[in-house]
Amino acid sequence: MIVCMCVRIIGISTILITGEMDNVDCNAYAERMKQLGGVEALESLQNHNNESIQQQASNILDVHFASSQQQKKNKRQRIS
Repeated sequence: MIVCMCVRIIGISTILITGEMDNVDCNAYAERMKQLGGVEALESLQNHNNESIQQQASNILDVHFASSQQQKKNKRQRIS
């Protein structure tokens, strides 16, 4: 069960990274996740029993759903 959850979280992260590569101001995949309650789901996973799942969910939120200023900082850190 935990392996399946980890694979799903990695898939979500990959989709969101792909959305950033579209060279547009707005990540359409991130926007759709917001509309469908994906941010709330990731926030709830921050309290999951498995520490790896907690960390992955936190990372996705930090990288893809932080304030725009924080997102720019996070992107610069990933590139460095």
